[in-house]
Amino acid sequence: MKKFLKISVGIMWIAIVIFSNSVSFAGMADWTREDAEREEIEQIKQQDKEMKDREGKSDNSYLSDLQIENYDISPVFDKDTTNYKIEQEVMSNTINIKATPEDSKSKVDGGGEKILNTGINNLEIKVTAENGFTRIYYIIVFKGEEKGAPKLDNIKLSAVDNENSYDLELSPQFDSSIYSYNCEINSSVERISIDYGKISSDTTVEIIGDYSLPEYENEFTIKVSNDKQETTLYKILVYNKALSENHISHNIENKNETNYLVLFVAVGGIGIAVVGFIILKRLKH
Repeated sequence: MKKFLKISVGIMWIAIVIFSNSVSFAGMADWTREDAEREEIEQIKQQDKEMKDREGKSDNSYLSDLQIENYDISPVFDKDTTNYKIEQEVMSNTINIKATPEDSKSKVDGGGEKILNTGINNLEIKVTAENGFTRIYYIIVFKGEEKGAPKLDNIKLSAVDNENSYDLELSPQFDSSIYSYNCEINSSVERISIDYGKISSDTTVEIIGDYSLPEYENEFTIKVSNDKQETTLYKILVYNKALSENHISHNIENKNETNYLVLFVAVGGIGIAVVGFIILKRLKH
């Protein structure tokens, strides 16, 4: 009896040590071999499901026609060719893309009216077949700079949190003739603010974007126009890295909770077994 109790207590301590280490290491590396094996099994199941879903469905992800209103593309369209460009310089702020799928069951994304930034624009037309296969057609468009178009003297981004603010860095550094920028935020903030300095009386500025940064990648378009309908567009991509870090932290917390639950069940099970053995011994005597 005493020997069994000692063995049981020893097993309990071993279980506590093993699972305590598991909990501790979860914060350091939340991806174990068991996780990898489960992930691999899930991927195989998902692949099998996708294969079954695709059976009998069309895999046609081609376009039958690709046109840009008022412009010619080069080379001449061929469904097997996926890279195109407009040879001439485009001066308008928008273009209209007409993309027709070869199979009516296919889905086309990226067509319609597209806003152009001054300089090189890389556009994508994605065709998704009925069975999920995809094909992407690429179009390069160069938008020229309007001679009389208004420009900004400065663009300044600030992060705002609890009524405190600090400046954010644009990449590349602002230049009135550079129209695309990136910005990264590494800490959690309530919102950002955008300041563009002074403008002339005949100029208006419109900023399109969500200042609360709800996504990892957040796009802002600054439209600068004058009374002659001449327009300049500036684009800023703001990467909210804190959003990604919070997601990782949440996963680690969930794993820790799971480990504590497993520890509780394991120790509780051993305890019940010990109590049951004691009761049986007493009944026999």
